[in-house]
Amino acid sequence: MTPKLLVEAFDLSDICRKEFDAIAAGYDAVLAPASTGEAPKGLQNVGNWIFNGLWTLLHTPCVAIPAILGGLGLPVGVQLVGPRLSDARLLGIAQALQSVIDTGAEERTRLLSAA
Repeated sequence: MTPKLLVEAFDLSDICRKEFDAIAAGYDAVLAPASTGEAPKGLQNVGNWIFNGLWTLLHTPCVAIPAILGGLGLPVGVQLVGPRLSDARLLGIAQALQSVIDTGAEERTRLLSAA
């Protein structure tokens, strides 16, 4: 990559941050996939982080929470993303959502495995 292309990429990421700020301003949080699937077994691999790169580029806070259990009995996560500088607020939203998810997790897992 040439220095000129690198500067252009940085400039584009600045534009994207401003665009996301405008979009996210109307919402408490954005719900997005945390990974491509179920968590891997063991601690040797943390799974596929492909969905996190965008939020890193945009400098936005994001927090992953387990939503259901997959076929191996391991969690499948979702992530909440907030506008830049909304870290504390986003953690509060994640905590509130986690309590709702925990309430119905067993039933959702049962229904998905029966399908």
